[in-house]
Amino acid sequence: MKKAKALIFDFGGTLDIDGVHWYDLWKEGYRSIGLDIGEKTLEDAYYDAEENLNKASALDVNYRSLILLKADLQLKFIYSRNISVKPPLKIVANQLAGFCYTEVLKGAKKSLKVLHRLNHSYKNAVVSNFYGNLNIVLKELQLFDYFDTTVDSKTENIRKPDAQIYLLAAKRLGVQPEDCVFVGDSYPQDIIPSKDLGFGTIMIRKKEDDLSAYPKADLIIKSVETLTDYL
Repeated sequence: MKKAKALIFDFGGTLDIDGVHWYDLWKEGYRSIGLDIGEKTLEDAYYDAEENLNKASALDVNYRSLILLKADLQLKFIYSRNISVKPPLKIVANQLAGFCYTEVLKGAKKSLKVLHRLNHSYKNAVVSNFYGNLNIVLKELQLFDYFDTTVDSKTENIRKPDAQIYLLAAKRLGVQPEDCVFVGDSYPQDIIPSKDLGFGTIMIRKKEDDLSAYPKADLIIKSVETLTDYL
């Protein structure tokens, strides 16, 4: 791994739930409350909720409220598909949000420990396709003070994988792309575009699969907790 001056992190799936894709966490959440939703319906509901939020105005809510909003949007989509089992939407949404937020708190606690150890060794940034409330969420999870700058796609009107969003973070940190390492869980949105710009790349990948499928990842780790072992 190249020696870096700056670390640039993805947020969702990286700093919050430690290498788990949010779709997979939602799927686990539905299972945990005994709601049997078909794979295709659940996938459609997940991406429909994301699309609606991406089109909406910037949000100013905390993470617990954002997750609850996503649960509400997903369930409205699912219930509109005439799913036979329909517990009260508000109750189910709160159960789902509670499950997911508990996992977020666990993941954020891991990230907090790592960022504390790295704090004086690197300049740090977050780049995220988010909803205008990234800083609110980082403060809620006690992560905000460990970053020199943050880049929220909604605020900047740029979304990954647009090269400009990664370059903006590097510029704000006062470093060149070749002096940065990007840490993220998404190969197409985090690893490929940042590597193409000259960043070093670390991918967090929980799933056991063919790691040779990710040639642009300089390093693949299973948890943010092990990050300091390689830097």
